[in-house]
Amino acid sequence: MFGHLWKVTCHLLIAVESDLPLAYCWGTLNSHSSVLEVQPGYRGRGIGREMVAFMLMVSVKNRNPLLEIQCAPETSAVFWESMGFTTYTICYKVYGRRVLDMPRQLPDGDPISVKISFFPSYFSGVPGEEPLAVQNLLAVEIPGTKRLMLSRIVAHYYQPD
Repeated sequence: MFGHLWKVTCHLLIAVESDLPLAYCWGTLNSHSSVLEVQPGYRGRGIGREMVAFMLMVSVKNRNPLLEIQCAPETSAVFWESMGFTTYTICYKVYGRRVLDMPRQLPDGDPISVKISFFPSYFSGVPGEEPLAVQNLLAVEIPGTKRLMLSRIVAHYYQPD
């Protein structure tokens, strides 16, 4: 009925011996509206880490390197930091971000060095203006095109102060 408006994804981690759900993730690690939760009686046993590791694989499979979550409750920030996320606070809410390293297999050809610079949306183009981040990587021209394939997917978040 609502398939054309929403896409709902739920991943469950179920105990083999009891068929009981131990943890779930509605959505992905790419949205503040997603929920990842471990049943209270099973917390502190590594189940959350297993669920996050699985969701990281889902992000890689979907070629989505930019991860952003809300740490709710705020005390979960320590867990998310241990999973490689950088946390920050805006308007009394704690969020976490992580950029996944996603290497790609280059086609045959002569690799060239490429420099990718990220600037804020308000970039004025004034000489000497510093980029937010710079990525140096290899690329190969795709045969028969004037396009390059980069050695990894490149992405960057503007990290609030």
